[in-house]
Amino acid sequence: MSITRPYISYGAGSQDKIVCDRFLRSLNVRPLETVTASSSYVITGLVHELNGWALLTPTNALSGKTFLDNLQWAPLPEGKQLLRSTWVVGDSFNREQQVDLVCKLAQEALKDKFAPHIKNFAPGLANYIEIVSQD
Repeated sequence: MSITRPYISYGAGSQDKIVCDRFLRSLNVRPLETVTASSSYVITGLVHELNGWALLTPTNALSGKTFLDNLQWAPLPEGKQLLRSTWVVGDSFNREQQVDLVCKLAQEALKDKFAPHIKNFAPGLANYIEIVSQD
């Protein structure tokens, strides 16, 4: 399926671009025009200005909050999901406590800080965000 509106994407080498490109291929979606951007803020601005579309994680979308009132959000097709992983790592010598602490603090920040903001611009979207630990 070809999409005629411009697809606004992260630039080459970005992990988000790689994940999103794979996802679009799995749906057999081929944008006719792709515009690359350097940041989530620029992506949301270009979606607004160019009447385009993008795949963004909820937390990345917060970076473009200047434009959020002018954007429409839609879920991915039923049965499809897009996962984005970020890892907290430490060296193997007595660093397990620090890694666990960072994971716990990230979970608390997500719940207490990010989720309320995300609920304001896209109700229900916060339900799709979680931080898990690898115990």
